[in-house]
Amino acid sequence: DPDRPGHFWSAHEYIQGGWHVWCGEFSTVTTMGHSHDNLIHGRNTKFYATGANPGERVHFLASLQPGPSPAIGQLGGLVLEIGAPIIYLSAATADSNGDAQAQVMVPSNTPVGITVYSQAVAQRGAGGASSIMSVLATGVVY
Repeated sequence: DPDRPGHFWSAHEYIQGGWHVWCGEFSTVTTMGHSHDNLIHGRNTKFYATGANPGERVHFLASLQPGPSPAIGQLGGLVLEIGAPIIYLSAATADSNGDAQAQVMVPSNTPVGITVYSQAVAQRGAGGASSIMSVLATGVVY
C-alpha cells in the first residue's frame, strides 16, 4: 500500500486446479519504535512512539526495574520488557504517520542517576489479543 509503508495486499489464490479471488491485507510492522528526550528531574520531557496505526491510542509506561513484566491482561497477556511496578505515564493519539508523543513531568523528587525503563503500547484486537509494544528505551535521570 503506497500510503502505508509495511502494509501489503494480496488478492489471488490457486486451489484444486482453479483460481479463487479474495482480498487480504497484511503488515510487516509488528512493533513500535520508542524514545524520549533527556530525563531531567523537575522538568517536562517528551516521550515518542513510531509505527502505530494512524488514529490509534498509544500508552506510555515506565518502571525503575528492567523486565520482564507480569503478563498484562488488558493487552492480551503481553509481557513487557519493563518490570513491576509499572508506572502509567500518559497516552497520545497517533497522527496520520503513526507517530505519537506525550509530554510528561519528571517528578522533582526523582533521584539523579536512577535509570528509567520505558515502553509504548497499543491495545489491539478483541480483548487486546493483537496488542503491540515498542522497543525498550532507557534513560538516566539528570
